[in-house]
Amino acid sequence: MSLSTELIVPAALWTLVAFSVTTWTIILIKAVQHVRLGRHNRQFTQSFWHAPNLQAACRSGTAATRPCRALERRRAASAAR
Repeated sequence: MSLSTELIVPAALWTLVAFSVTTWTIILIKAVQHVRLGRHNRQFTQSFWHAPNLQAACRSGTAATRPCRALERRRAASAAR
């Protein structure tokens, strides 16, 4: 084998290993996110359908992730006019 081949082949293999590890890390992170979002979605859906009205349903999420924030902003903007 020539010197260039002796350097290129291990470099290519280590690059493939690095990208493989990175890919599997991203896959695992996304799987965890998917499970968490599914759990939050089920919790919100249950609280939404058990809420007595739409306003109570919109308040059922957490402050940072409430799905009805856009509706609340629209209502506040129209009330301010």
